[in-house]
Amino acid sequence: MIPNNLLDKEMIKMKDTELRIVLAVARKTIGWVKDSKTKARKIEDWISASQFSKLTSRTSWPVSNAIDGCIKNGWIEARNIKGEPLDTREKRRRIGRGGKIFYRLGMVFLEELKPFYKVKTKQQKVFTKKEQKSKDYKRNPITKENNGKANINLFPHNTKSKRKLNPAVAIIIGFYSNLVQQKKGFKPEIAAADGSRIKQLLERKESSLTEDDIKKRLEWYLGSKKCKDLEDVSIKTALSAHSLNQYKIEEHKDPLLYE
Repeated sequence: MIPNNLLDKEMIKMKDTELRIVLAVARKTIGWVKDSKTKARKIEDWISASQFSKLTSRTSWPVSNAIDGCIKNGWIEARNIKGEPLDTREKRRRIGRGGKIFYRLGMVFLEELKPFYKVKTKQQKVFTKKEQKSKDYKRNPITKENNGKANINLFPHNTKSKRKLNPAVAIIIGFYSNLVQQKKGFKPEIAAADGSRIKQLLERKESSLTEDDIKKRLEWYLGSKKCKDLEDVSIKTALSAHSLNQYKIEEHKDPLLYE
């Protein structure tokens, strides 16, 4: 299902990759019927960078530029898991690969798409006038109980468990968060996978790393070409096997071999 407004007016304004991005978002959202009886369709969906690359046949850098252009032109919208708009490249970069970015078609297609969101079911909420405005739509609104503060949950899929965070993991996360803020100007979002990766490196039986070892590798990653190319500051990526191998090569290279 493709909005008529896209074909009649907006398509001629788009670059090739931008059109591919909009079509990919359309396919992943209104292209899916949530309820076969009411024909209600999805409003938004989590789409990863790898999914965009696969759907558009474009590499990560053109995809990133096209997403930025589509959002600026109002063709698509992006939000984090709390429903907060991610309308700049910097905000989306903070999510990193450890978090999720949810996409939907933009306000320019809203009037045409409203009929598909009006059906009220147990799974589908009524699409009200307030929700038509992007800034008013909240997937998980702030309540009085949390005093407007978003708490970082390192184990979001295990809410019943009272797991205690390893003190060394907490120290490393705090160190890296401050380091990113100093060098990049913002605080990175911390995901459950980040804490798990640090714990894995600290506790693995063979060739385990110390707290200082991990800090050195995180500091190296922020200044590396890989971080610049990926625009990803997540701890999971910074401590991936590929990143650790690159650190080992660059920091311990033999001048006789690498000249």
